[in-house]
Amino acid sequence: MKTYGYAYLQLSGYVHLTCTDPEVFDWIYAEVRKLIPSARMSVWAQYLSDEPCSVKLDKLQGKDVEVRNWIMKTLCLHGWEPFWFVWAGYDYHPLVLRRESE
Repeated sequence: MKTYGYAYLQLSGYVHLTCTDPEVFDWIYAEVRKLIPSARMSVWAQYLSDEPCSVKLDKLQGKDVEVRNWIMKTLCLHGWEPFWFVWAGYDYHPLVLRRESE
């Protein structure tokens, strides 16, 4: 049976990432910190199991848009596909990605 992972990426004064795979958060955060050592990640929401389901990244030295774009590119390069996108005419539009697995 096919299963799907889900990721939601948005700017809203910080980079907001929601994902069904909690391991993605640590991996993305480690990579962002290599590029921007001042970056900070905090849990925004959790599942009932206390695993994070949503995080925010801030302290990005004014490079929020660039970080959001880098996360989008990096997830796509690792098998996540764009699934839904809303162009709102500014940089705060959300992007939903999914990853299929068997």
